[in-house]
Amino acid sequence: ANYIMFNMRKYERSVLCQFRMGILLLRIETGRYVGEPVEQRHCRLCNHSSIEDETHVLFECTLYNTIRQSQYQELFAEHNNETLNYRLVHIMLNYPRKLAKCLTQIIMLRRGTIYR
Repeated sequence: ANYIMFNMRKYERSVLCQFRMGILLLRIETGRYVGEPVEQRHCRLCNHSSIEDETHVLFECTLYNTIRQSQYQELFAEHNNETLNYRLVHIMLNYPRKLAKCLTQIIMLRRGTIYR
């Protein structure tokens, strides 16, 4: 993975690596710690009844709409007619720096919302 050689902040690289490896502290991961069935690991931060996984956080969760629509709208505008998984892979492969910055903002907002 060549993204580890990019000039980016240590925290951004860490968040991107966690996201790519599926170990970012989302409910899809944390629910596993307590034996919660996958189908019950719903996002508690929006009104969707979706499982909180990487595609939900990046494309669907309404909590992060402002982040997606402000600095990163070009990131999410491409390939709208494709599946979310295709779009996820496309963004990870073609825009790793922007994705890292976007994910960092998402994680900060997430923490601020959960732990306030």
